[in-house]
Amino acid sequence: MEIKRVTEYNNPLFSQIVLNQRGAFLIDEEPYEIEIISSDSASVKGKNRENYVLCICKSFTGLTYTSYCF
Repeated sequence: MEIKRVTEYNNPLFSQIVLNQRGAFLIDEEPYEIEIISSDSASVKGKNRENYVLCICKSFTGLTYTSYCF
């Protein structure tokens, strides 16, 4: 499984808000996004819900799925 953070600010697969927040990811070339919606909440979207934790871990730690994410 390959997880890549999308770092450019122009990508038609993602909303501009998500791109500006650097919450855009590709997991095996499928788009996933994390959008911060308040000081303690975020919306996570993507094809496979089982991959959501991978996006969250990558977003906050820069690491792939490990026990450090919990």
